[in-house]
Amino acid sequence: MISRITHQTIQRQTLANLQGNLTSMAALQAQMSSGKKINVPSDDPAGAATLLDLQRQLAQNTQYQRNAGDGNAWQNRVAQRVGAREERDPRERDQDRRYEEEGARLSETLNRAR
Repeated sequence: MISRITHQTIQRQTLANLQGNLTSMAALQAQMSSGKKINVPSDDPAGAATLLDLQRQLAQNTQYQRNAGDGNAWQNRVAQRVGAREERDPRERDQDRRYEEEGARLSETLNRAR
């Protein structure tokens, strides 16, 4: 069957195509003006989920970096304290060792008494 194509049919199809093109152009202009491909989650649900996952991973990595920095700071602080202790007067070190030995003996005596 051959259908008739009238001027009105061509006009309707052309207007529908123009409307579709205008809608696409409006979406592209919104992306350009905002600098974002996804303005609302309904623009691209899969892309929005990927974006949320990437943001979560970025937050985790940032926290890991902070934790590593804190750990390094603590380690440096302990190393400084240990180094300062070793640089003290030898008499003080000997006295500290005696106190440590005495404390260990007292602890051992208490453990045996229990």
